[in-house]
Amino acid sequence: MIKEDTIIKLDDDKEYYVLDSMMKDNNNFIMIGEIDPIKDEITNNVKIMFYDSINNKVRKITDPTLLYQLVVSFADRELQNE
Repeated sequence: MIKEDTIIKLDDDKEYYVLDSMMKDNNNFIMIGEIDPIKDEITNNVKIMFYDSINNKVRKITDPTLLYQLVVSFADRELQNE
């Protein structure tokens, strides 16, 4: 499982900061923000992705219903932490 505060590099050759991580149905989903290499800060390009721990790969979520559920879940967690 990838935890928050980790930096990962994706196939697009960009670095991303793991903002949050959650388990759902025995799968690890992560919310990541692209790192601007010049300013060394997180950009507004935030994505929610699936972490495939077997192959150590981050994959795009193609099911719109699942993506919507994850957006709501991540948002609810953020609101609870405030």
